[in-house]
Amino acid sequence: MKKYNINKIIRLIVQILFLIFLPGLVGSAFLEIKVLFVDIFTANFASIIGDTSLIIVLLLSTIFFGRFFCGWMCMFGTYNDIVNLIGKKVFKIKYKINPKVDSYLKYLKYVVLIFITCFIWTSLVTIPSGSSSWDALMQLTNPTYAFNNYLIGLIILVFITIGDLFVERFFCRYLCPLGAIFSIVSKGRILSIKKERTVCSPCKACTHKCSMGINLDNVDYVTSGECINCLNCTKICPKNNAHLALNKKAVNEYAAVAVAVAGTTGLYLATDKIASNYIDTSSTSEVSVSKYADGTYIGTGTGYKPNLKVSVTISNGKITDITVYSSNETESFFNKAWNTIKNAIISKQSTDVNTVSGATRSSEGIIEAVNNALTQAEEAQKVETTIASETTTTSVGTTTTKTTSTTTKTTTTATTTASSSTSTTYKDGTYTGTGTGYKPYTKVTVTISNGKISSITLVSTNDTDKFFTKAWSTIKNAIISKQSTTVSTVSGATRSSEGIIEAVNDALSQAQ
Repeated sequence: MKKYNINKIIRLIVQILFLIFLPGLVGSAFLEIKVLFVDIFTANFASIIGDTSLIIVLLLSTIFFGRFFCGWMCMFGTYNDIVNLIGKKVFKIKYKINPKVDSYLKYLKYVVLIFITCFIWTSLVTIPSGSSSWDALMQLTNPTYAFNNYLIGLIILVFITIGDLFVERFFCRYLCPLGAIFSIVSKGRILSIKKERTVCSPCKACTHKCSMGINLDNVDYVTSGECINCLNCTKICPKNNAHLALNKKAVNEYAAVAVAVAGTTGLYLATDKIASNYIDTSSTSEVSVSKYADGTYIGTGTGYKPNLKVSVTISNGKITDITVYSSNETESFFNKAWNTIKNAIISKQSTDVNTVSGATRSSEGIIEAVNNALTQAEEAQKVETTIASETTTTSVGTTTTKTTSTTTKTTTTATTTASSSTSTTYKDGTYTGTGTGYKPYTKVTVTISNGKISSITLVSTNDTDKFFTKAWSTIKNAIISKQSTTVSTVSGATRSSEGIIEAVNDALSQAQ
């Protein structure tokens, strides 16, 4: 029992180290499974190395050594273990699931994998955003944001947590789609548990202590794909009959753990270094030179944590610079992704770039923030185009006024119509207005100078930051440019757009 407890402590220390330094491995690995599936499905073989270095390493490691990743390195597995430990030690739960029921429930994870692969990844079924329990767990450091953006994921996480209190590795046994893949590919591993039944006593301690509920007392070699190499069985055996074996020859267990875990990590870091320099520059830019209005725009995205902000500079219709405005990301992950993603976007003049393996979430946050900024630049360009079009129409009308009296009447009518929507005389001064977007009390000040709207300043808002930021610059600039609140809302931030427009209208009503 002493060896068993020491093993639990050693494994927990290793798990916590991975939780601290590489918490995103499981999320990145499953995302790369999707990318690998899509690349193969679409015959995009040239991008596989750059897109999927992490999952390739994990698959190779699992094929040869077994599921050490699940037992020692996976953040979600660590969460399962900690919750189950709390259930046993704090709540004194001693529940044992029926072995037959357990064996049937283990097939559920294959159903989950098939559903995700055949229906979600092929876009036959669309699931609501914020449904990932992995992502919800990663956002628990910001409960308000997690509740607002990952409510479905949190509900699933609560269900998993309750299950973990009663059944060790509840999620890993029954629901984990990544575990389903590893369970299949690990069956031919060269490193496995060896125990001779002829030497066994009838204690069944190995089966009772197995994290994954495998029936171990009736086998000489553990070939089950469910085994996560936790080593509980080798340390609880009163006769020292269970050993970790390489090709059926006993080996030092912790040396094997060190080689498997360190080897997997080292190989991943090495291939990731290569992958981070692997940027596909062969595809042509999808960005039109005239698509964006010149200027600097602030965009917001969500990586591991929310509120990742970047500023994007557009010059001559092209993306010329991207700088960090603010970030809450873990520095090591963010730094790993930043230069590669930034340079790739500027080089391709497109956000259709590869994420950096091992920093997928930070990469996605950067890309989302840049897309958010570019949306504002695109909306601003539409406004400029509309204004230019209206100006051209007015100029043509003025010229034709000189021709005949009939034409004059037509032109006057057109000009009057345009004026009614774009020009009103206001009293000079600064006025405060309030509107309701996603939430009430978006407050702005509007400054009128020489009878025109000269500036709009934000006083306060309760709207979700990423939606409000997406709308603010575009709506503000459009109103000032058109001298009217008859402007288009920003797609994806409609409610915040409406709140800003309502607040400006409220201020302007006081200026009339």
